[in-house]
This record gives sequence, C-alpha cells and structure tokens, in this order.
Amino acid sequence: MEQPILNLANEKLEIVYMSNSGTFTQRTVKVVSSDEVQVLAYCYLRNEIRRFSKENILAAFPKTLQH
Repeated sequence: MEQPILNLANEKLEIVYMSNSGTFTQRTVKVVSSDEVQVLAYCYLRNEIRRFSKENILAAFPKTLQH
C-alpha cells in the first residue's frame, strides 16, 4: 500500500528499509523527490543522496525531535 508521506519533498523522515539482499535498516532521510516506484532522498546514515525502492520501504514516519 502506498504511503503518502513518501511524496513529501523536503520532509525529514524515519524509514525502515529492506535492501534487495534482505538486510533491514532504520534510516533518517530527507525526501528530494519521488515517483510511483522510488524515492530519491538524502540519507543521513550514508551521508549522500540515495534511491529507495518504495516496495522495500516497510514503514515511514515523520522525524520528531528527541529530548
């Protein structure tokens, strides 16, 4: 099911992502753009812009301030 939050450019999100090899990671990203298939986002884990397959994004939620 499509997650509308993935279409919000310039929003900082937490995502749970499964790589094509089956590895799970939780990442903080800032969405640059998206289409029906993928999300282009700055990945704070890798410190670069990355492409994420939407079908491999298992969860996405807004990044909140931590105290």
